[in-house]
Amino acid sequence: MVGRDIDSRDAFRRDATRKANAQKMNISDWIAFARENWRREEGQTMAEYGVVLAVITVAAVAAFGLLSGGIQGSIGKVTALLP
Repeated sequence: MVGRDIDSRDAFRRDATRKANAQKMNISDWIAFARENWRREEGQTMAEYGVVLAVITVAAVAAFGLLSGGIQGSIGKVTALLP
C-alpha cells in the first residue's frame, strides 16, 4: 500500500509539472498562436463590420445634430470676441 501512495504522488507531481510547463509560452509560441488565429474565419465578417460602422455613423450624425445649436452659439460667442 505504501508503494502505491508513492507512485500516485509521483504521478500527481509529474502531471502538475506537465500542466505548469504547458502553460508557459515563449515568443515563437505566441507568434505561431497569432498566425493560427489570424487565418480563422470565426468572428466578425465584413458585413458585420459594415453594420457596426453604420450604427456608429448614425450615432455621430445624431449627436452632431443635437449639439449643433450649442456649437453654433459657442462659435458665435468666439467670433464676437474677435476684433
